[in-house]
Amino acid sequence: MKISELKERLKKYGFTVARDSDSWLISSPNRWGVAHVNIDGSGYEISSLPIKAASVVLKFIATPIEERRDEKRWNIVVGQDVDKAGELSIWRKPAYGTAENGFIDAQAKLKNLKAPTTIFTDSEFNQLIEHLKALPHGGIYAKIAELGKREVLQND
Repeated sequence: MKISELKERLKKYGFTVARDSDSWLISSPNRWGVAHVNIDGSGYEISSLPIKAASVVLKFIATPIEERRDEKRWNIVVGQDVDKAGELSIWRKPAYGTAENGFIDAQAKLKNLKAPTTIFTDSEFNQLIEHLKALPHGGIYAKIAELGKREVLQND
C-alpha cells in the first residue's frame, strides 16, 4: 500500500496521516485513537483506533518499505554556509512534532542530508513554500527554496 492510499483510506474514517520526525502519525482531532508507524520499518504502535482504521494501518505495515513510497523525496539546500567551511545551509523539519509546527534554517554536512529531518516529501515541500511565502520577503525565500530542491535518490 502506498502512502497516498493510506492517507486516502484513513481520511474516510476521519483520520489524518502526518510525518513526524521518524514516523508516520495517524490521528484525528475528532476521534479517539492514534497510531505511529516508524518510517524505517523498525516498529509501530496502534492505540485505541477503531477496528476499520487499525486494519488499514496493519495493511500498510505489511507492505514492504520500498513499495510504500509514492512521493518523491527532497533535500532543500539553500547554498554553502559562509560561516562554516564544508557545511551547507539547508531547510529542515523540526526533530519533534509535525512539519506544521515550523521549519528550521540549519547547517548540515553532506553526509547529514540522509537524516529524516532533512528529507521532505512533495507535500511537506509545499508546506515549506506556504510557510516561506507568509514571511516578509517570502516570495524571494520561496524561490530560493525551489531552486535548492534536490531529489533524494534511493542510493543517497
